Amino acid sequence: MALWPFDYLEPTSPEECFALMAEHGSEAKLLAGGTALMQFLKQGLARPRALINLKRLPGLGGIEVGPEGALRLGALATHRRIEDAPLVRERWPMLAEMLQLVASPRIRNMATIGGNLCHGDANEDPPPLLLALDASVRVISRVGERLLPVDGLFTDFYETALKPGELLAEVRVPPLPPRSGAVYLKFAPKSRQDFATVGAAAFVRLADAGRCVELRLGLAGVAPTPVRARKVEAALQGQLLSEPLVREAAALVEDEIDPVGDIRGSAGYKREMAKLFLRRAVAEALRRAGAAGPGPT
Repeated sequence: MALWPFDYLEPTSPEECFALMAEHGSEAKLLAGGTALMQFLKQGLARPRALINLKRLPGLGGIEVGPEGALRLGALATHRRIEDAPLVRERWPMLAEMLQLVASPRIRNMATIGGNLCHGDANEDPPPLLLALDASVRVISRVGERLLPVDGLFTDFYETALKPGELLAEVRVPPLPPRSGAVYLKFAPKSRQDFATVGAAAFVRLADAGRCVELRLGLAGVAPTPVRARKVEAALQGQLLSEPLVREAAALVEDEIDPVGDIRGSAGYKREMAKLFLRRAVAEALRRAGAAGPGPT
């Protein structure tokens, strides 16, 4: 890795961090876990003049339930801490299951949930499940804070809707309602810890009669950003979810994705895998929601 001059900074308060961000502007990079950023630095894809490490900022590493019942994950909470947290395993177990599929324990001990989302990589595992769970992020800046749906966070290749001077402070995941189920499934070419060829997440909530009254679907690896499969959702909303119906609806995802062929598969292969894994994710979410009978495959 070629060396270049840069300032290494460790603010100890949000106010100090905002001041440094304002001072250095686009020449600065924020460092959380650093697992993705360090790769960019090594490959020469980033050459910041200032590296602002967030590790000493207070209050950004918590894992707790807020007054509204939502799971609150501090941006600096590592994947491994979230994965191992009893609170997460008991009440949001699909999050722990998903994080077990991310890279290796060594990476998960360093990588943070906030850093993962801010990186904006469409191949990562957390975004599709957070989309399906209707999660949001709390963003702070010098002028205040705002809540931004994860559904509106990703804008393009490695780009997010965060504005200059804003810092992602927290991820919020709503409580799971009765008769609901959620899952993240992943197909990787070499091992489950590799980047996904396709990743698919599903959240389903059923009415007493077994009709689907709420459905959200997220995908990884099939477009410049993580994708909500809205056409598939619309076709299944309010329906009794049978295997033929889900198979027909999953085919609509063709119009919502734009995969690029790479070492993990051709564009055509990814399109077929997206349909297959959407069907499998809906089937498993239905099973977890308590649907009677065999689910779609």
